[in-house]
Amino acid sequence: MNIGINALSITPNSTGGGTTYILELLNQLSQVDSYNKYIIFVRSDSKHHFTGYGKNFKCFRISIPAKLSIVFRIIFELVLMPFFLWFLKLDVLFCPGDSIPLFSPCPTIMVIQNLLYFHFFETSTLSHRKKRKLHVRAQIWYYNYITRRSAIKADRIITVSENAKKEIIEYFRINGEKIFVVYHGLSPHFKEYIKDSEKVKVTIEKYKLIPGYVLYVGAIVPHKNIDTIISAFSILKDRYSMKCQLVMAGSDHAGYSEHLKSIGKTSGVLEQMNFLGHVAYKELPALYNKAKVFVMLSLCESFGLPLLEAMACDCPVICSNVSSLPEIAGNGAILVDPKDPIKIAEAIKVLMEDQELRRDMIIKGKRRADEFSWRKGAYRTLKVIEDAVDMAFPSSYNSK
Repeated sequence: MNIGINALSITPNSTGGGTTYILELLNQLSQVDSYNKYIIFVRSDSKHHFTGYGKNFKCFRISIPAKLSIVFRIIFELVLMPFFLWFLKLDVLFCPGDSIPLFSPCPTIMVIQNLLYFHFFETSTLSHRKKRKLHVRAQIWYYNYITRRSAIKADRIITVSENAKKEIIEYFRINGEKIFVVYHGLSPHFKEYIKDSEKVKVTIEKYKLIPGYVLYVGAIVPHKNIDTIISAFSILKDRYSMKCQLVMAGSDHAGYSEHLKSIGKTSGVLEQMNFLGHVAYKELPALYNKAKVFVMLSLCESFGLPLLEAMACDCPVICSNVSSLPEIAGNGAILVDPKDPIKIAEAIKVLMEDQELRRDMIIKGKRRADEFSWRKGAYRTLKVIEDAVDMAFPSSYNSK
């Protein structure tokens, strides 16, 4: 087969779960599949992300102007890409983003990583919505038309959890039989890094951290529910006289960190809050390993990869009992109501002080993390791709 991969969403400085997903998946596919041919559509300024693959992997570079990056990419994906699919004689197109072309000469497989927009108004503050007014309007149009239409038209849909599959069926009202759950994996990088104590030490010293802090990793945005974590820290201080540090690693969106700082100041815990900003992927294991507790109390989440990363680095986890997080965490984390700061504070306190519970949760967390791998995801994805082509061209491929 000639398989097309749309990786145009990867920009020169891409970070985050979507980027990790595409790059890890391609890396594993290149190791498990030497038979099929892959054409990866990449931005000319992002080709450095796509190296080290086998001879059956080729990059097809597209020049995208920086100032019109998103608009041009959407137009290319929707309108121009079909002509390239025909020209390159592709048998199937795999789209890791939230859309597929308006028309296609070959079967299309769409990946829906999350449906955050449908929770936007229930999980964001009024001031945050006002700051992102134009962005929100664009999302309304994109999800209500492009993503919905793509989901209906796609031959197959891959999503990252059973909870996400349920939401796709609910919001888009499509047949669940064409939706396949493929879990994210966990890079060996996290386990390998913490074995090098010198690397860990250098990273901790770089950020001037004192081991024993509570850690959050992820974007600084409203639906991550960091304001409730701050309220829990206020309870820890006032009720239990505990003054642990809350370390937050992640990019700030629309100045939301300023809102969180004002909450911290009002609550009297501002001096305990440490915003690190964006932290390089390679440095995250050290942060997890030297944290006493990892917290992820999102109000909605399609997967929650940081949960597994923390578990792999011997850090006990507290997470929300809503959305997909219980599904991914299994018995490897303490589950709490993300809207109850008292319960959150109590969970943090017990994990900080009860050494036997800590050891138990670390063991369970490591076992749970071991169940996820990008290689499993690559095999599962390849099966979905092959089935889509077999269904479209039975006489051509069933004889192989």
